[in-house]
Amino acid sequence: MRLLLITSVLLLGSNVALGGKASPNSTVCCPPFDKRVESNGTVFCFANLTIPNDRATIGNYLCRKLNPHANLASFHSIAELRATGSLGPAITGLVYEFDEFTWRDGTPVDFTYWYSNQPSMNSSEAVVEVNDYGYFSTVTMQGLTNRKAFCKMEAEYTECPDCESCALRIRRGRTGSVPSLVTGRDPVPRTRHCQL
Repeated sequence: MRLLLITSVLLLGSNVALGGKASPNSTVCCPPFDKRVESNGTVFCFANLTIPNDRATIGNYLCRKLNPHANLASFHSIAELRATGSLGPAITGLVYEFDEFTWRDGTPVDFTYWYSNQPSMNSSEAVVEVNDYGYFSTVTMQGLTNRKAFCKMEAEYTECPDCESCALRIRRGRTGSVPSLVTGRDPVPRTRHCQL
């Protein structure tokens, strides 16, 4: 039986779209990322990491230390934004250059969630972060220490025995024709449990 997996617009030049055939034992994995969210039909992984205090040194390369397919996070839905809420405030991949906002990963700016009186691009050192309240706001990097940034990547599929950190499993529905996403330690037919 052929199962059609989640497909999406590619976020990265070298990223592979999640599509095609999958066994019923496939898993969606995000190591070493902290949060997983399904948004617009695709599963994404989020993490945060400490970054330098200089705007000029903030770039996608920081996230690629975690995974070669990761970028500074772009947000395209409220679900993605809320999924990162417990990770605390952090810099995003939204930048203001040439009089417009763009995402560093090249995806379109199709969602924003600005705090009141924002954006306020009053400094060349300003960057966009998700604040403590879950809104976008501009902050200046000057004088800040221990600032964090959000990294994001599209989830990868793997067979369960090879997966170190599993967020979602795909299994056949009761009819055998519709895949369903399950979380936690629900049994996956004909395979052993992933480590969670």
